[in-house]
Amino acid sequence: MEKSKRKKRDTSKKRNSILISGLKIFQEVGYYECSMDMIAQSANASKRTLYNHFRSKEILLEEIVSIYL
Repeated sequence: MEKSKRKKRDTSKKRNSILISGLKIFQEVGYYECSMDMIAQSANASKRTLYNHFRSKEILLEEIVSIYL
């Protein structure tokens, strides 16, 4: 018997939503006042999804900065 192969989901839309929300929240309240909870809520994502894409707030900020530089 062959194992069924699962299709890999396209998560780029959710990742982009997180990046946009992260930028928005960082601008509104600042890096230190911002929480991953705030970003997840703004992106309509669970914290688990957020952490699947970005292990930390610092890594998320680094990604945002690298995109806009």
